[in-house]
Amino acid sequence: STKENNCTENEACTGAVLGPPCDRTFNLDGMIFWNDISGLSIEGPLRNGGYNVEQLEQIWRAAHATNAAVIMYWWQPDMLPVEFRDSDYAFERVRFPPPSHECAKNQPTEEEICSTNLTVRRGDEAGACDQGIVTLKSILVRKIGEDTRKENNEAKRSPAFDILSTLKVEMKDMREILSKGVRGADLRESVCDWVFRN
Repeated sequence: STKENNCTENEACTGAVLGPPCDRTFNLDGMIFWNDISGLSIEGPLRNGGYNVEQLEQIWRAAHATNAAVIMYWWQPDMLPVEFRDSDYAFERVRFPPPSHECAKNQPTEEEICSTNLTVRRGDEAGACDQGIVTLKSILVRKIGEDTRKENNEAKRSPAFDILSTLKVEMKDMREILSKGVRGADLRESVCDWVFRN
């Protein structure tokens, strides 16, 4: 921490937000700046002011152990929010303006988010909305669908496309699977068990 954001040493502290590594492509600088969230600095060791994933997790665990306040970037689904779900350190989502196609078109590129230039990292105000849910299912199903349609012989055609195109894994399902992992179960077995039951 710096003198400005260390609230133990400075009564007029500003605080800090712990940002992601730039490969997470989340425009934290722009979100804070364009949504008028004042008083938070982003001062991590990476070139974009972020932290790597291991550092973020260590900081969250240290804050929990010392009962310290933390504001940081994280994502779901992931095991860390599931692990702390029923504790005093349960993750609370910060809501930004909802995503739209127009906003997504104006968000900075990964190269811009990774820039050492703060103005470049902030991007345009029109791109200061929350990230939409990234779904790999549609990409996966589309590719398998293309490959499946190439096979004219129905006996040789894989059933994967039909199965995957109807598969739905909701957030509650992901939490159930990850909860088993937090309790020590093998995640692969948890996934297979969920697929079998659903």
